[in-house]
Amino acid sequence: MAGEQDQGIVFSIAHDPQKVRLLELPPPLLDVLSSTDPPGPQGKQSILLDTPLSSQEFDQAWVDLCAFELEGRACLPTPGLLWKVWRSIISASTIKGLPLDKVLDVRSLASMVEDDEIPIPAFIAVIERLQDQKWAGQARTRLDPLKSVRWAGTVLLESKSRAPIHLTVPEFLNDWREQLPESWRKHATLDMLRGTYTQLKKDTIIFDDGGVMMDDGNPSTTQAKATGPQAKKWHEKFKNARR
Repeated sequence: MAGEQDQGIVFSIAHDPQKVRLLELPPPLLDVLSSTDPPGPQGKQSILLDTPLSSQEFDQAWVDLCAFELEGRACLPTPGLLWKVWRSIISASTIKGLPLDKVLDVRSLASMVEDDEIPIPAFIAVIERLQDQKWAGQARTRLDPLKSVRWAGTVLLESKSRAPIHLTVPEFLNDWREQLPESWRKHATLDMLRGTYTQLKKDTIIFDDGGVMMDDGNPSTTQAKATGPQAKKWHEKFKNARR
């Protein structure tokens, strides 16, 4: 089995909570992902049938996580794989002359991404996560600029934070902006990532999974720390579903 940086984590073995704190998850889905005694390899549909969520709620969590199926098994990608996919998309768009700030031909990008040994299902998952929803389900699509910038920065920071080195703010911002279309780079600021990082010193930054960045740009907490009306809503809803 390939290393974590190259492959997604099969859902059946993705039981380290650190691997799943990219967004606030409903308790039933967290139960599947964080179990110390996870089920055997399963596909998306099998997991859905075992989770008391509506298909719409499950599908949204699936998209937010960039989850995908590979050889019939549901996989949860690591930050390293997600960053590799993004870099491949940037490279392919440059070589193919397909600006990411324009309408994209997904098939043309996919053919080049596959040359980088990127699983096509992982590529499709990232596109679905970042596309403007007006283009969902079409052969041609357009990425949402702010969503894409924020997501790329978060994924880069988390993948970099796993290395045993201190990451400086200038280094991080430079690496982030280099992997964005030029017209998007002005959006790549620390304000865009508020709630997802901690500065140990004035010029050193690490990923902080105590907060996650939602698509509206506001920080949220992981389910373990969730409070307020939204957390109560999930709690009440799924308490009833489990009866």
